[in-house]
Amino acid sequence: LVLRVPQAGTIIKQNISAGKIVGTTESLYTIADLSNLWAWCDVYEKDLAVLHEQFAKVNR
Repeated sequence: LVLRVPQAGTIIKQNISAGKIVGTTESLYTIADLSNLWAWCDVYEKDLAVLHEQFAKVNR
């Protein structure tokens, strides 16, 4: 089975499992565009100069 969606993105949540019967109105996946994200975080004031407008890798 091939599923096609009207947008590019990354699957961030899977709402189904193997063998589950689904209806036509159920959401199977949650897809998000992760190409441009903003993050708010707390940092020490002494580190502000080196962090200004820098790229970062965020891990869960």
